[in-house]
Amino acid sequence: EASSELAKYFGVAFAVMVLLIMVHFKSFSQGMMILFMIPLGWLGALWGHGVEGIPVSMLSAWGMVALSGVIINDAVVFLAKYNSLVKEGKTVRQAAFDAGMARFRPIVLTTITTVAGLYPIILENSFQAQFLIPMAVSLAYGVMIGTAFILVLFPVIIVTMSDLRVGLKKLWTGKDIDRES
Repeated sequence: EASSELAKYFGVAFAVMVLLIMVHFKSFSQGMMILFMIPLGWLGALWGHGVEGIPVSMLSAWGMVALSGVIINDAVVFLAKYNSLVKEGKTVRQAAFDAGMARFRPIVLTTITTVAGLYPIILENSFQAQFLIPMAVSLAYGVMIGTAFILVLFPVIIVTMSDLRVGLKKLWTGKDIDRES
């Protein structure tokens, strides 16, 4: 019953997130790039359960829901900086690199503070904390691994999607366009 409720409410929240992201960026493909980061964060959460030796539970799933918001936030911050750099006249590759450099410190600092804040819960042995530990593991490890993916893989996805859009546009219209347009 709890899992069906979680799926239903997360589905609604996910749809709202997708809509807001696509409206904000005025782009379906940029919204999809951001949403692609969520499963990578979930992968980190699952790895964290393996590292800590804690079985995945319903509370882990709630932590993964919270993790989705954090991952989206990091990706939105990165992509917004990228878009502003492209509008300033930088090439796609240079904008992706510069966005990573400009957002590296804020993204890493929020990751470190989140993990440092959650780790005392993960290490707690009291009976009351046992209910929170799976959620804390999902969030801490998911943020840690998700941040690594955002800083390393997300720029690659941005450049690849740009190349793909240029190629599809050329295939569809027969006209050559540059990446920045």
